[in-house]
Amino acid sequence: MTENDDAIDVLTVARIQGQWHAWSAALDEWLPIPLTAEATDRDVEQFYAARGISIRIAESRHTG
Repeated sequence: MTENDDAIDVLTVARIQGQWHAWSAALDEWLPIPLTAEATDRDVEQFYAARGISIRIAESRHTG
């Protein structure tokens, strides 16, 4: 998954099979992030904002 967002340091996240994941360009795969399945879009945004990371929330996916 190559996105123009990579050039401006924006992390892509998505809910995959009910669990939040972040895209790893280095590994070329989705990796689970340490949030519960109940976390909302806002929870995810706050989680990364607290770490100084900008995100883009992709469409939910049913498979990894």
